[in-house]
Amino acid sequence: RPTIHPGIDLAAPLGTTVRATAAGRVVFVGRRGGYGRVVEVFHGQRVTTLYAHLLRLSVHRGQWVAAGAPLGRVGRSGRATGPHLHYEVRIADIPTDPWPFLTRRAGPAVATGPAIPAAGWRAAPRAVAPAG
Repeated sequence: RPTIHPGIDLAAPLGTTVRATAAGRVVFVGRRGGYGRVVEVFHGQRVTTLYAHLLRLSVHRGQWVAAGAPLGRVGRSGRATGPHLHYEVRIADIPTDPWPFLTRRAGPAVATGPAIPAAGWRAAPRAVAPAG
């Protein structure tokens, strides 16, 4: 049975560092159904980003993170067929197509994947960076 996929999947090797695409406050850290291990960051103006299927979590709820801060490591937790980052942008808790937020590149995310500078955000660093 087909389901709506509310974000994008960025392929990356297991253990690759996942970074915040913009500054904000961590509002959720933990397991969430098929998403597996998740970090959610609130950026203000009702915008939240979600990072899912993580192997490890590097932040705690309530923590302020800068753009580019490590959030965790790419994994395959939850309902995943292999290691990747599931990335969502939510506005007023409604999943929103992340591609309009990806129109101006700030640097590579995964292979040729994008990074996220969104309306009102400064150019953001890579969402996924090599482990190390």
